[in-house]
Amino acid sequence: MTTFANTPQSRFLRLIRASSQEKPVLDAFSPVPVQRHAAFWAYARNPAAVTGIVILLVVAGLAVLAGVIFPNDPLDMATRPLLPPLQSAEFPLGSDSLGRNVAAGIVHGARVSLAVGLSAATVSVLIGILVGSVAGYFGGRVDDLLVRLTELFQTVPTFLLVIVIVAIGQPSVKVIVLAIGLASWPVIARLVRAEFRSLRESEFVLAARSQGFSDLRIIFQEILPNALPPVIVTASVLVATAILIESALAFVGMGDPNVVSWGSMIGEGREQLRTAWTLTAIPGAAIVFTVLSLNLVGDGLNDAAALANAHAAMAPGTALDASQNAADLIFSGEGLSAVTTALDVASSARTRALENFGFAALYNLVAAPAAMLGLINPFVAALAMSGSSLVVTLNALRMAMVGGRR
Repeated sequence: MTTFANTPQSRFLRLIRASSQEKPVLDAFSPVPVQRHAAFWAYARNPAAVTGIVILLVVAGLAVLAGVIFPNDPLDMATRPLLPPLQSAEFPLGSDSLGRNVAAGIVHGARVSLAVGLSAATVSVLIGILVGSVAGYFGGRVDDLLVRLTELFQTVPTFLLVIVIVAIGQPSVKVIVLAIGLASWPVIARLVRAEFRSLRESEFVLAARSQGFSDLRIIFQEILPNALPPVIVTASVLVATAILIESALAFVGMGDPNVVSWGSMIGEGREQLRTAWTLTAIPGAAIVFTVLSLNLVGDGLNDAAALANAHAAMAPGTALDASQNAADLIFSGEGLSAVTTALDVASSARTRALENFGFAALYNLVAAPAAMLGLINPFVAALAMSGSSLVVTLNALRMAMVGGRR
């Protein structure tokens, strides 16, 4: 026996009610209510992921407040040389062989390391997305040419290529960022290419082509938002790798001599390794904890992306249900208004889903090049890049919760 709850009219009423309350279309027909904020709580219940984001926020906070905590130049002599740690309240981590404050170097070095890591990762992601999307979407000779170009860059060791580029230019922060970005993009390019090859024949892409959408619009508005979750996860690993490469450059004396970094502190402290081992151990620990936090955040985002994919897998069936409901209402005499309403609801849901990626991408495109090109001072650059990393993290989680909001 057919009840009113299973009739097309009742399903349409639930669709209208979900639209008026700005709920996803998924909730209008889902037989089991979707748990609210499921992805967020899955991330919050992961102790390793929470530990990673806490450590990363602490390091970012120190980088932003470096000029407030230690307003003097960290390269200036502040006290007697080789002061041991915990011997003075003013110099809690002691001093190096030139009498410079080790604590000030750690805090100001966090600013340089995060700025270089985030800027270099942004350069790598932008180049990798451009190359990978074009190769994966068009295929054929274009794909073969770009794949060969990617393999050419991968044949040269990343660190060696960075050294060559820095040696050709000059050891400045901007050149180091550009060198690391140019050496690291093949990983992103291969990942994006694989995602585009798997998505370019999907039903929503075929529907976009049938409506006359241009290739550029299909690439950046239809396929790319669906390919970004694994890219965001990989970007967190690229940030950690960039920090390690910058530290290695500074360790061998190819860093920017005008700024203090963790790698340069390790390189200068190795001469006193037997007598003052803390000069090497303290900046080394800072690198270890920062890189570890980025990897933990990447693992947490990977879990959140898995939940997002689970919600996305339900979307095609939901769209089909919405179309079937509209057709049932037309044949039942309700008129064409049902079709218009259903299309409006679907368009609104799609717009909200794209906003999650769009906001973070726009923020990065503005903040990262400005910091990399030196258009803003180092304090504002560190603030912008730290905020950019936080926005990408929060929007990745927000994207995973699109299907779970009620």
